[in-house]
Amino acid sequence: MNFKYQNKTEIIEAFQLTYEIAKSKEPVPVFAVEAQKNGNLEVHVTDKLHGSQYAIIETAEGKREVNAYDWIVSDTDGNLSTCTNEVFNNLYEQAE
Repeated sequence: MNFKYQNKTEIIEAFQLTYEIAKSKEPVPVFAVEAQKNGNLEVHVTDKLHGSQYAIIETAEGKREVNAYDWIVSDTDGNLSTCTNEVFNNLYEQAE
């Protein structure tokens, strides 16, 4: 699975937080696995009936909550950030 995306200046790695990913039913990029091991990424499923999910990531600015369908991004230096689906789709396209 390709987790690389690009904008006009850089290629980043990213994935969208979905129920399938939160329940470990779909693969995630290596940076997410490493971030979980290092304690910089926590994924939670809060509603068993409706599958509500969120994540907490450690960013340069501190802890940030990532809502369902937002994107978790790792920049070229490995720093984590988040953005909404709308912003992500306006900034990035799938890299080849």
